[in-house]
Amino acid sequence: MLEGGQELSARYVLIRQLGAGGHGEVWLAQDRERDELVALKILRSEWMRPEALEVLEREFAALSRLSHPHILRVHGLHR
Repeated sequence: MLEGGQELSARYVLIRQLGAGGHGEVWLAQDRERDELVALKILRSEWMRPEALEVLEREFAALSRLSHPHILRVHGLHR
């Protein structure tokens, strides 16, 4: 179970949960490497299958090409 204050990959510190859905949770986190606040989408363990990861990779590829003031920037995928 995730909780505020938890560290992920020695890079992110979870602050608070922003939302949850069928595939996982979204958390506000401090990115130590970029020194900024970010939103992390964390998949539920049951979605950590190759076909689900392929969908996430396609979603990342599509979102990374978008540039608009009302769309969040996507920085990358981390496993």
